[in-house]
Amino acid sequence: MRNSCSSISSSWISSSNISSSSSSNNISTSSNKNNISSSSNISNISSSSSSSSNHNNKNIIIIIIIIISSSSSSSSSSSSEVQQQQQQQQQQRDQQQQQQQQQQQDQQQYEEQQDQQQQQQDQQQQQHHHHQQQQQQQQQQQKHQQQQQQQQQHLNPKP
Repeated sequence: MRNSCSSISSSWISSSNISSSSSSNNISTSSNKNNISSSSNISNISSSSSSSSNHNNKNIIIIIIIIISSSSSSSSSSSSEVQQQQQQQQQQRDQQQQQQQQQQQDQQQYEEQQDQQQQQQDQQQQQHHHHQQQQQQQQQQQKHQQQQQQQQQHLNPKP
């Protein structure tokens, strides 16, 4: 009779171990209700079930850590992309400002050149006009001198 009881208890322990490893602590509670083996066997079952639950908890914690790390890496990558876009936009704005400044400088230089050319043309025209006036005055003086000479010849004819 003892032999049969021991065989029953061993089979019961193996079945409870299988059930405890595959499910939660509730099964160890139900095994306490079907109390066939000794108290030492029950403590073994409960300890095995608690160790399996701890193992499951570790797995869950590791999974949560992996999920958090992956989400943080994705957020950091997205923030870096945003920074790159902002830098590119700032560079484009800077380039546009430089182009506008260059265009303004070119426009100013062109206007200054035009003003200088206009001034030179005005000066040349004035010089030309002044030269013409001088020539006209010289011609008039020559005519006046010729008239004077003719008058003198008329008044004092040569013998």
